[in-house]
Amino acid sequence: MIGWSIGVSLATELVSDALRRAIENRRPDGKRLLHHSDRGCQYTSDAYQKTLQTLGIECSMSRSGCCYDNAVMERFFWSLKHEWTNHETFATLEDARLSVFRYIETFLTIP
Repeated sequence: MIGWSIGVSLATELVSDALRRAIENRRPDGKRLLHHSDRGCQYTSDAYQKTLQTLGIECSMSRSGCCYDNAVMERFFWSLKHEWTNHETFATLEDARLSVFRYIETFLTIP
């Protein structure tokens, strides 16, 4: 995973923030980049597609209704929801963000 974001809505701004973080934090070296996603409205929006085009990032999308095309990410989100948070209720969005940060940026990166 190279970029992530958490928020209260699935609006385009959420995935745009994740993309921005990926670019800023991982600093791709100009190699050809591929962005794979499902067909969620935030990824298919004109604004997001324009951002990908502007950055020279090739867009790849799963077939409609085919979770197997995105099986690795489906499994990741299952683990995050069922193994890490265990259906916790967070007091604030910041508490949830910190928990997700620990899972993605520390737990998953331990060799």
